[in-house]
Parts: sequence; structure tokens; C-alpha cells
Amino acid sequence: MLNKKISAIIASVLIAGNTFLAADLSSEWFMAPVTVSAAASDDAQYTFIEYEDHAELDYCDDNYASDITVPREYNGLPVTVIGELAFSGCKELRSVTIPDTVTRIGDFAFSCCDDLEEVTIPDSITAIGALAFWECPKLETLVIPDSVTEISITAYIGSYNLVISDSTKITNDIPALKQSEPVEVIKENSLVVEDGVLVDASNYSGDLVIPDYVTAIGSEAFKDNQHLKSVIIPDSVTQINNGAFFGCKNLKSVVIPDSVTSISYDTFQDCISLESVTLPDSLTDIGGQAFWNCRSLKSITLPNSLTSIGKEAFGYCNNLESVIIPDSVTNIGYKAFDVTPWLKKQIAEDPLVIINGTVISGYDCIGDVVIPDSATRICSGAFRECENIKSVTVPSSVISIG
Repeated sequence: MLNKKISAIIASVLIAGNTFLAADLSSEWFMAPVTVSAAASDDAQYTFIEYEDHAELDYCDDNYASDITVPREYNGLPVTVIGELAFSGCKELRSVTIPDTVTRIGDFAFSCCDDLEEVTIPDSITAIGALAFWECPKLETLVIPDSVTEISITAYIGSYNLVISDSTKITNDIPALKQSEPVEVIKENSLVVEDGVLVDASNYSGDLVIPDYVTAIGSEAFKDNQHLKSVIIPDSVTQINNGAFFGCKNLKSVVIPDSVTSISYDTFQDCISLESVTLPDSLTDIGGQAFWNCRSLKSITLPNSLTSIGKEAFGYCNNLESVIIPDSVTNIGYKAFDVTPWLKKQIAEDPLVIINGTVISGYDCIGDVVIPDSATRICSGAFRECENIKSVTVPSSVISIG
């Protein structure tokens, strides 16, 4: 329920230059998450990303929410997007009702929701992303309205019955999944390549130079390979799919070519021996948890082409001491550098950590906090658990609060 406390917080933040009091915050995070309407007896907590004309539901921070109604608006802005990974891993989520303000459901949005049984999708939805309902074993039927013009072929992997209109275009995120044409399969040196996509290298051992007939690395292609030591990726590769090197615990170095513009979600998660990563000058986006728990990584230089760092991208890299972030980065996700020596050093110098105009951490601040005019954004979770803050003054320069 949108109670008076939430109204007070929202109103005070929106008035540029005004101060909101810690009494309004209680023990909750500053604007992320806020409590919004869910079920009659079950509140959920969300974080949002604000744009000029709409808001995106970025994250549900309640693994115990069961029956949820996604809010129609936030801070007076219509909620039009359910973001990547927004409800992923909400183990007790049983049902979701999506309002008719929402037009797009992002990649992995409801993945790994073990108890999810029912999703009501309105006619306003036009696109559903990759693996959006992946591994939802109790979701037996999903009815896709005629309004959906595009749905990923991987959106419903792990479930049973998909009811879909003939007019809906099914897009293919993983070319190897195409069944309408013969698949060219190459098996060489413990590598399996299908139509140019490296789909399995889980048994490869040693140092690998990927052959130049490979154009993409499939999802989880190297997952849990314990014998891979280093990888050089050729210019022929343009796409590295999610979780490609997940859990390669002995992988020490990776060279990524200029042909790659994005590193997907989970790509190098749990590569605990990874020491060296060469990132291309073409890179624009690093996905959520891309380097999570890469505990041997001590430094990273991000290229000048980079604009976005996803949620928890470098979280728990507990030896990461040096990070060079270029001015081009305008979006830094929730807990992107959480539990890293680099962030601890920034906090020690100034508990209000601002990177390229984005406040990424303020939860160690004490007393009255005045955000400077140089800040333009406040990252999701920046003021979480801010028990020692009495007040925060937000300047008119801030245009987005995550």
C-alpha cells in the first residue's frame, strides 16, 4: 500500500533542493526500494529507473513476495518496462499481474521463479525478451496476447504450454536453436560448433584460441569447465551470450576483440582465478553480474566506448583494487562494485561516492548529507540501510533517482 511515509519521501525528493528527513526513511532504503501495492496481505519492495517520460521496474528486492501486482506508475511516471532480471530468483513468487501501462518484459525478467504458477499479461505488451520465463517449472500455461509482435524463442524454456498468436514473430537469440534449416555441426578439439555458434566447450583443456569460423559463443558454452586456462576470442565473434564462461574456476586470462560490443549477463561469473581481461574499445555495455565473484581480478580498465555497467557487474570481486571508469559511462547499476576494495577506498576518502555524476554509494554517510550540484543521478540502492543519516538534501541537478 502506498502509505503516507512513501508519499512523504517521494514529495520531498521531487522538490529540488529540499531536504527529506530520516524519520521518513526509517530503516528502508532511500527511494530504492520503496513499498508499493502488491497483494492485500503481501507487500513487495522494488527499485525503479526513471526516464523523462516513463519508469522501468528494475528490481524486486523481496525473495518472499508471493502474489504481486506490478504498480502502474512511479513518481507520476507510467511503468512501461519490466527490466532485465527484475524478478529473477523470487523463489516464493506464485502469481503476477502486469498493468496495461507495461509494453515490454526484459530478458530473464521472471527466470528461476520456482513457484510461479500464473502470469497475467495485458494487451499492452508488445515484446518479451530472451529467457524471460526460463526455469519456471510450475508455470504450466502462459497466454501471449495478440499485441505481442515479438517474443524470443528462448522466453519459455523450462516450462510447458505456450499459447501464442500466429501473428507474433518468434525471434532467435541463439542461432543454433533454428530448426527450419539444416544445422552445420563442426566437432573439433572438444569444441562443438553449430551454424557458427560455439555451443559446447565444457571439456576443453588448456589454452584456447577460438577458431575464426566461430561467429558467436552460445549461452553457458564453457560453463563449469575446470580445465580451461586462457581464451583468445577472434574478430569473427560478434556475440558472447549469457553465462558463456560461468564457473570456469581455473580460467586466468581472456582477450575480447573489437567485434564484440556487449558482455552479457553472468558471462564470467564465478571465474575465481580470472586475473586479466582485455576489453575492446568497441564495448558499450557490461551486463549484470558479468564479473561477479571474480576474486582474483585486481584491476580493470574500462574502455572509453563504455556507457553502461549492469547491476552487481563487479560485485564480490574482493581483490579488485583499481578501476578506471571513463567519462562515457552514464549508467551504473545497483551494487555494481559491491564488496570490492576499490569501493571501500572510495568510501574511506568520501562516504558519498559520486562517479561521473552518479551517486553510487552513500550508505556510510552520517548525519546531514548534502548532495553536490555535480550529481545528476542517484543509483539504485545508493542509500540502502542508511541508519546513521538524519537528512539528505537533493539538488535540482539530479534528474534521475534509481
